[in-house]
Amino acid sequence: MHDLYKQSYETLGLQPGDGWKELKIAYRRRMREWHPDRFPGNDPRKKRAEDETKAINKAYKELADYHRRHGALPLAAQPHAESRRPPRYEQPAYADTVAGRRINIGELLHAAAGRRIALLSVIAISILGVYFMLNIPSSDERGGATLRTPHPSAGGHDAHSQPPATPRHDEPFFTVGSTIGEVYAAQGVPSKTENDVWHYGNSKVYFTNGVVHKWESTSDNPLNARIDRRPDRTSSVFARGSTKSDVRQIQGTPVRESDKVWDYGISRVYFEGDRVVGWYESPLNPLQIKH
Repeated sequence: MHDLYKQSYETLGLQPGDGWKELKIAYRRRMREWHPDRFPGNDPRKKRAEDETKAINKAYKELADYHRRHGALPLAAQPHAESRRPPRYEQPAYADTVAGRRINIGELLHAAAGRRIALLSVIAISILGVYFMLNIPSSDERGGATLRTPHPSAGGHDAHSQPPATPRHDEPFFTVGSTIGEVYAAQGVPSKTENDVWHYGNSKVYFTNGVVHKWESTSDNPLNARIDRRPDRTSSVFARGSTKSDVRQIQGTPVRESDKVWDYGISRVYFEGDRVVGWYESPLNPLQIKH
């Protein structure tokens, strides 16, 4: 058991064995319960709500970062040790009258299993070979173009030349024009930061005025990034002083809206008149804001 993460589980109300889906559901539920805006300014529970919100965000970030690095939560259910033990064969040994030596039934079964696996491997490789031979496109199908393989010494990926592999569908990603909040939500806490460069191991993300303009992804530390520009947006971020029209164009239609507050999931944008005066940003619902 990972004792260091037990407090995070208790803060979010999770149980050992819960997965990524349960983590996100628990985070949303706890934030709805303790969001400071639910309590008026003179309510004595206001201060506790602020403390609870900080603890909830901290617990979520710790578990989300662990999931990003290991592919599972720290208290995920593990198969029982007994179920992983190989079967034991304790049948009596029989004489091999041809070779004049004694062998065990377990040895015979193990050898038979090895031959079966080898045979299945040969069949699978043969089928794959035939499939690829039948599906290689001709020069006409490729438009006469020559297929080129990138040189292995080229290093990482540049956002304007060669995109990295598409991230998994159940995870967020960032792209050119993404904000710092979006990169944090998609990639987690950087290993270090230097001015406008975030390092994730050997990979790097470059920012200009608070938004991504390129990245370098390595196979050792792949980034959850891809080219997905939004040409319909005249600006990629909004800030204090932006109009409601700017926010709607950049962030999209809110889930709920009033004269002073627009909700985007758990995140919120606050207005005075027609101008932005502030916001609350959740890692689950990042805002396109200028940091």
